[in-house]
Amino acid sequence: MDANFIALIVLALWGPITLYAFKRTTVVRAVAFGVFGGVLLMPNHAAIKLPAITAFTKQTFIAVWAVVGLFMVAKVRYVSPWRGRGKWFLVAVVGGIGTGLTNGEVQIFGPRVVPGIGLYDSYHMILADVLQVLMPFWAGAIVATSAARLQEMLRLLAFYLLLYSVFVIAELRLSPVFHRWVYGVNAFEDFSMAMRGGGYRPNVFLSHGLELAILQFCGVMSAAVHAKLDLVIWEKLKRPRLTFAWFFGVQVLVKSLGGLVFATVGSILIWFFRPKMQLRVAAAVALIVMAYPALRLNHMIPDKEIVEFVREHTNEERAGSLNFRFTNEQSLVDKSMRKLWFGWGQYSRAVLFDPVSGDELSVRDGAWIITLGERGLLGFVGIFGLLVFPVIVAYRRLKHAHDPRLKRLIGALAIIVAFATLDLVPNGMFNTLAFFFAGLLDGVNENVLRPGRRA
Repeated sequence: MDANFIALIVLALWGPITLYAFKRTTVVRAVAFGVFGGVLLMPNHAAIKLPAITAFTKQTFIAVWAVVGLFMVAKVRYVSPWRGRGKWFLVAVVGGIGTGLTNGEVQIFGPRVVPGIGLYDSYHMILADVLQVLMPFWAGAIVATSAARLQEMLRLLAFYLLLYSVFVIAELRLSPVFHRWVYGVNAFEDFSMAMRGGGYRPNVFLSHGLELAILQFCGVMSAAVHAKLDLVIWEKLKRPRLTFAWFFGVQVLVKSLGGLVFATVGSILIWFFRPKMQLRVAAAVALIVMAYPALRLNHMIPDKEIVEFVREHTNEERAGSLNFRFTNEQSLVDKSMRKLWFGWGQYSRAVLFDPVSGDELSVRDGAWIITLGERGLLGFVGIFGLLVFPVIVAYRRLKHAHDPRLKRLIGALAIIVAFATLDLVPNGMFNTLAFFFAGLLDGVNENVLRPGRRA
């Protein structure tokens, strides 16, 4: 399922357009255009392949051009990618090398032959992680040098999603059609994925309705903190609370229970609790995600109780789906235990197959189990550490912020990062924005909340 020539043109021109934006506007606005605009508008199922280099796609292009624009056009001061929590990525690099060194064996399942991998495959795996994990984190860390920049970035996030909501509402009526109309193919492989609750679930130019739901949640959090601080997102909309109500209404309409729960809990935290409590909850959520593999490996997740709770409070279909997820997840965890430290590598080596027919027996939904299965525990810690530890550090350093508005902004951003990370337990890593937001938070940690700095 390949996109049309328009998709390739957009993919090829997005970089130059992003660099031009750095010449014409401020650094924050240029980064927001390149990153947020890229995620929201660029095509799926399109790639530019170069020899010996990981294919450049929607996700790999975006942050690279943002970093190039920051250093080559905006001429910002060089910031090491290993500063702050960025150094955790080196753990993933070491793990990736170990993956290539420990997975040379071929797997045979009836007629299916799964090849082994070597250091060349490790190179491609690490390069993909650099482009999709480290680069967006680095871009966020570079740009977050002040409270004003943080507020402007959150405002632009809400502004872009406010404009996007027009297309979201349209697809509720028309069905998810914009990606097909512009780029020639549907963003999803199975149209049933676009159906939910007796109607359509929009995704516009995103890969899945669930991706839209978590992005909409981020918009709700930004709108909530702006309303709490009585700040406008757009000068033409003078009533921040009505803007927040619009965002929350759209969150309901995108038909994702998880996104709605996140938005509800996050809104309650922002409206009714102090930043210290917001950071405490965010840190607790982040730590749960980091500990999840250990809890799952030791059978400490109350699967049956959770399924029964969902059955009692929703319906049998959701409970059955969740039960299948838990059972399938445990089977994948059991296989990952056999190569716990470095994982199985690419080419579906971590997947379960029938030993006779070779048919695939497992479905990998959550990004955490995909990462653990392919990258092992070192890869999981290195990649998810970029998401988790900035939240922990922000919680510990919040006392160094003396501006009440800054504390509120940090609390909202920490909630975004923590709950976007939690979403990677049941769902896949649809885009790289979680790492960009984590980089923003870590940039604030280093530039604004560092002991001895005035904030």
